[in-house]
Amino acid sequence: MAQQKAQEAQSLLAQAEAALGARQYDTAVTHLDGVLRLDPGNGRATTLRADAVRRRDLARRRFTPGKTVVQGQKAQKAGGLAGFDAGDADLRSSDFLGRVEFEMSPASGIEPGDAWALKVYIVNEGKKAIRVNGLVLGTTVNGAGSGGPLPARVREVPPQQRALVAETSGKWADGTSSWTAEVTVTGGKGESLKNTLSWR
Repeated sequence: MAQQKAQEAQSLLAQAEAALGARQYDTAVTHLDGVLRLDPGNGRATTLRADAVRRRDLARRRFTPGKTVVQGQKAQKAGGLAGFDAGDADLRSSDFLGRVEFEMSPASGIEPGDAWALKVYIVNEGKKAIRVNGLVLGTTVNGAGSGGPLPARVREVPPQQRALVAETSGKWADGTSSWTAEVTVTGGKGESLKNTLSWR
């Protein structure tokens, strides 16, 4: 009976390791729970289960965009006036109407060593072209920031159009617990569009 249990536990452990290799974390946890029912003191199963749960939880996190902040030149000037509400109405007086959109690949399920690629787009929601004067793209990993100015792929985004303005890529670092990207696009008159992408 003991030998049969040991063989069954060994078989489940092998299945769990195969599932982990295929990134099937729920399946791996189920197999490892089976091993620990048969052999509660199995150190290998205990270690693998903790790793599977950690990797499963990380794999469920997704890259989530924030909301674009539009800063118009007129809003900047008006902001210093006491009692003046620099709200939507003031921002809409700027020609710089648009939003920043992200395309992150992969969108979820990223793991240490995986290659990732980020594309940044501007959607021009106004009636005039958005002139791209400057672009800053930074990433913050576990609280440490990097990045800086990048050459924009286009100098102008026509009205009601969406254009790719920047791209960056890298390899996902082991031990990453927090990750954000922030993009600021500035126009010719001091206006800006800013947005962030967060891994949650």
